[in-house]
Amino acid sequence: MALAYPGGALHEELVALVESAGLTPLEALRAVTLNAAAWLGQERLGAVRVGFRADLLLLDADPLEDIGNVARIHSVVSRGVVLGPSRLAALRR
Repeated sequence: MALAYPGGALHEELVALVESAGLTPLEALRAVTLNAAAWLGQERLGAVRVGFRADLLLLDADPLEDIGNVARIHSVVSRGVVLGPSRLAALRR
């Protein structure tokens, strides 16, 4: 049985969508955000808009230039709490 680790597995899936399935980085990002939310019937997820619920990743590089940049996480905003680089490093230990 293959194990899927939160975060890392999604990064690998995004790379596969671009490299193997032929999607552009933007199409791959939409597939796992907007399109996934729509498929689940969760209209208030998948985008950053007023009135929507959102967790955010702040990246050190543009994922539209290289989808692998989704793994270059600088900070996370989750449920309104900002987790900066030092806090993320502590969580990884």
